[in-house]
Amino acid sequence: MVAGADDLAALEAADVKRDGQLVLRPVLVEDPRLAAPLAEPGRFPALSGLIMGGVAAARSLRRQRARRIPAGVSSRLARRESPLSEVLDDFTAEFRETFRATFWADFTANIVRNIWSNAIIFCGHFPDQTYTFSPEEVESETKGAWYVRQLVGAANIDGSPLFHVASGNLSYQVEHHLYPDMPSTRYNQIAPKVRDVCKRYGLPYNTGPFSQQ
Repeated sequence: MVAGADDLAALEAADVKRDGQLVLRPVLVEDPRLAAPLAEPGRFPALSGLIMGGVAAARSLRRQRARRIPAGVSSRLARRESPLSEVLDDFTAEFRETFRATFWADFTANIVRNIWSNAIIFCGHFPDQTYTFSPEEVESETKGAWYVRQLVGAANIDGSPLFHVASGNLSYQVEHHLYPDMPSTRYNQIAPKVRDVCKRYGLPYNTGPFSQQ
């Protein structure tokens, strides 16, 4: 058994039941529907367009009803002067404007999100002093060796609480590798305990600022 492995395993076991209460953990499910927003980039712009177009059409109808019918003009003739085409024109114009605005907002947000998330993930896996392993190297590894492999195969990124929230707590990549089923909001609480175990047993714990990693 690798020195310190029992202590690392004990941290996870202690997290399952805390303060006498069972801590619920997320269930990771591979669901192809989760990729639907990426596979259908026009869904949300179209939905936004329909909603705002409907609002514009409702306002157009209200304006028409508020118009006063001149004296001597029949209601039938007044309806001819305010056709349904005006409502459709307002709906179409608002739909197009909202669709374009939402589409480009989503496009820009996805570009920024992808750059940021890939930077965080890259710095958590490929900085100096992190290692990758071949299938042959892990073929017959023990539980203790598995913990050590997680330690040397990942790196943390130091930062403020806001930075950790913005990174989805993936800045605690070491803890994420050690305890993949643990809620990410617990990483900042368990990180000092993991660091302490590594220090006591001489195990590697790679962490540093974003610019360094």
